[in-house]
Amino acid sequence: GLGWAWRGFDALLSAQYISNAVVPDGDGGEAVTPLNAGAFTYLNLTLGYDFPSKTRVQIGVQNLTDKQPPLFYQNNTLNSNTDTATYDTLGRRYFVGINQKF
Repeated sequence: GLGWAWRGFDALLSAQYISNAVVPDGDGGEAVTPLNAGAFTYLNLTLGYDFPSKTRVQIGVQNLTDKQPPLFYQNNTLNSNTDTATYDTLGRRYFVGINQKF
């Protein structure tokens, strides 16, 4: 991640790296070429500001580049065509948060 802060403003750009994935193909009885998914990097961006009234406003984007997961057309992916435990299947999404301290 790379962060920045100045006079109440802050920003964070973070990266999630997933290394190369090799998925075997077939049922073991026949020699076939495995699927090579390649490495993935997801980027996330968060911007925030702390007001003097102890209020914090934060906005952000997850999966900033809207990177889609690799497709695995095989039965070992639980009918989802990708590895949902490893890859982001939701795509780009936004959030807003407000915190008030008393």
